[in-house]
Amino acid sequence: GSLERALASVLLARPAGRTDSDAVARASAVGSRHGMKTERLANGTLVLVSAAAGAATDQAIKAARAALALRGEASVAVSLATGWALVAGSLPSGDLVDRAAALLDDAAPGTIRIDDVTAGLLPSRLEVAGDAASLLLVAEGPDRPPVRRLLGRDTHCVGRDRELRTLHA
Repeated sequence: GSLERALASVLLARPAGRTDSDAVARASAVGSRHGMKTERLANGTLVLVSAAAGAATDQAIKAARAALALRGEASVAVSLATGWALVAGSLPSGDLVDRAAALLDDAAPGTIRIDDVTAGLLPSRLEVAGDAASLLLVAEGPDRPPVRRLLGRDTHCVGRDRELRTLHA
């Protein structure tokens, strides 16, 4: 087939036991529940791909929920990256897959490493921990009001000097 450039979220999962065929079945079930294609690479790594048309935020949220579900189903190390990829058939290629693979190399079993693009697309109810060098998807909680960040720190009152002076007067 021909190569197409598409916006995609790539989730890579490495089962604790590299030959865990049960993990493959569970990953396939999670993938189909979340509308993602699932493939298994020769080295045992599972690849779940969301490359459907739609908003980048929707794809990132869908992939993040799939990552959380997969972590709950199996003992796996997971990585998730979102961005542009070349897609031929069901598997993407290019920088996006390389970023996801690099994140997976540093992921411990039971953790979900995500890239900064994905973190920026996720709503506040999907809890992200860590710093720019090591972002982890932790859990999905209740909706929270959005928090502005400045240099990685929560800044609830950026640009509100006048309102703050009024409150303190």
